[in-house]
Amino acid sequence: RAAALGVRPYDGGVELSALVQDKAAKPGDKGPIAAANLAQFLPEGDVKLVWNTRDVQRMVDFYMRLYGPMLDEQPQLRTVVQGMVDEWVKLGRKMEMAASFSLGGDKAFRAYGLMRVDSPAAMLALGRKTVGLMQQGPVHDAYARLGVDLQLTGKQGVRKVQGWPVDRYEYKSVLTPAAQNSPAKPFWEKLTGMSYEVAQVGPYVVYALNAPVDDVVKALFKGPVAGSPGMQALSAYPAGGSFYADINFSSL
Repeated sequence: RAAALGVRPYDGGVELSALVQDKAAKPGDKGPIAAANLAQFLPEGDVKLVWNTRDVQRMVDFYMRLYGPMLDEQPQLRTVVQGMVDEWVKLGRKMEMAASFSLGGDKAFRAYGLMRVDSPAAMLALGRKTVGLMQQGPVHDAYARLGVDLQLTGKQGVRKVQGWPVDRYEYKSVLTPAAQNSPAKPFWEKLTGMSYEVAQVGPYVVYALNAPVDDVVKALFKGPVAGSPGMQALSAYPAGGSFYADINFSSL
C-alpha cells in the first residue's frame, strides 16, 4: 500500500531504514519475529547476515513478480524454476537463516550457512534434486548459453559429523572456445574445484562452500566460541527484525 526509505550517512558507515504499510497484512503477521540468533554458531566473515521470515510464500511471490519477467523468454527454464519454488514453499511457512561469507584464499571465497525450517529432511531432499538440474535440462542449458558447461558432481553421506551424514559436491566449469575471451572467464575458472557440503542436524540444515561443515555442526552442540564478537547489527537495532547484516567494507 505504501513504502518509505531513508538513508543517513554517518562517520564510518551508512544507515538504511525502511517502513512498509502492507494492505494485505494479516494480524498474525505483525510485530517482532521471535527467532534464535543463528549467526552466533557461524565463523566470522567479511559479510555476516541474519534473515528471518514467517511467510515464505509472500517473499517468493514478491521475487517472482520482480524477476519472473526475465524468464519469460525461456519458458522451459521458467517452468523448472517455478516448480522448484513451489516445492520450497511447501516445506513450511517459517524460515530462520544466518550466513557468513569471506573473500580470499586459494579458492577465492568461503561461506557458511545455517537454516532452521519446518521440514529439514525435505529441504535436504530438495537440495539434492537441485543438484540434478545442473547436469542437464533447462538450467544446465542456461549456463551453456553463457559459454559455460557447468557440472556439479558429488556423493551423499560421505562421512558423519556428530552422528549426522554429510553430503559433498564439487563444481566443474569448462569454457567453450567462444567464452575464452569473456570478462567473466576468471570467475568461471574459480568455480572449478569449488566444494559444497550440506547436512541435516536435527531441525537445522547446515551448509558450507569451499569449507567443511564441521565447525558449524560442532558449534551447534557445544555452543559458540567464547569471546567471539557478536553481530553489531543485532546489538544496534531492536530484536525481532527480518534482516540484519554486518559488512566489513575494508576487508572486502
